[in-house]
Amino acid sequence: MGVPIVSEGGSSVMNNVRVVLLAARDRMNFEAAEVSESTPRLNMEQLELELQWIMHTHKLLARSEETRKVWELVVLKEALQAPFLMHGILGLSALHLSKLREPESQSKWLSVAISHKNIALSMFSDQLSNIDRSNVKAMMGFAGLVVAFGLGSALTPGTADGPSLDSLIKIFTLSRGVQAVASREFEFLLQSNFAPLFNITQPEICLPDHVIAAFDRLCELNAQCGQQSVHHNCPVYERVIKSLRDLAAFTLTEPTSMTLAAGWAIRAPAEYLSDLDHRVPFSLVVLAHYCGFLHMACENWCVGPWGSVVLEEIRQSLPSDWQPHIKWPKEQVGLAQSNQPGTIPMET
Repeated sequence: MGVPIVSEGGSSVMNNVRVVLLAARDRMNFEAAEVSESTPRLNMEQLELELQWIMHTHKLLARSEETRKVWELVVLKEALQAPFLMHGILGLSALHLSKLREPESQSKWLSVAISHKNIALSMFSDQLSNIDRSNVKAMMGFAGLVVAFGLGSALTPGTADGPSLDSLIKIFTLSRGVQAVASREFEFLLQSNFAPLFNITQPEICLPDHVIAAFDRLCELNAQCGQQSVHHNCPVYERVIKSLRDLAAFTLTEPTSMTLAAGWAIRAPAEYLSDLDHRVPFSLVVLAHYCGFLHMACENWCVGPWGSVVLEEIRQSLPSDWQPHIKWPKEQVGLAQSNQPGTIPMET
């Protein structure tokens, strides 16, 4: 025998049920609204960029498995406490994606990259006057990103600032500025989880004879300049040339490595950058040799034609009596002429 749905007085009961159900529905709607407002929304774009960093982009800055691990996760973890570094990571990852994705989405990722870069630089500039142990690791990580982004963004289609001598000097100046300030906490960095980035082990490689000869000529030219001009700072150039020689092994071992491109920029002394600003001929000769190595990394998506473009600008800037001193770099990029090594002109 079935149970009646509505018995005597059933209409009254049903009304009460309806009231209870309506109240319950209203309460669930209200609670759902509260949950919706308090639940963080996923930013899928940024998650994609972080994944791009972890899977691919961080490798651009690594020179070994040990340093790769630092760039992959240690730097990313540091960025959680340093928004400018996070924006730098996201910006470089977006720039990388703009090179990898189909043409119709390249402009989108380029726009994202530039936006993150601008925010990063703005936030970063506010930190420059107040570097301490709480942010020095983030500062040093950002210095490497600056070089990669500066080189890579200049290669994007339609950009107003393509590869040039002026642009390269600006990248050097910004990177060197970070290094100079952060060096106050260098001992702390050597004891931190960033230490592998500073423990440079030279690749086991013998430099080719033509490379050794090129550096020997630079050293001889440096000595000649010092003998002929009291304004020439031989010790500074000895450091600059030695740094380039030490880093050259990384490019010769792994041509697409960014180690020389970024490492030499960060280590460039202020005196050398000042000479570049004033277009001192010997400073341009040294930079031309850097361009020769930079051209070896032209398959790197951040580097491309930077070496050959800047070298050509240097070639056009140097007086004729300085041209023989850039013979080796011109040979590396296919611009070599029949010039023989000459003597240093009297005016330096």
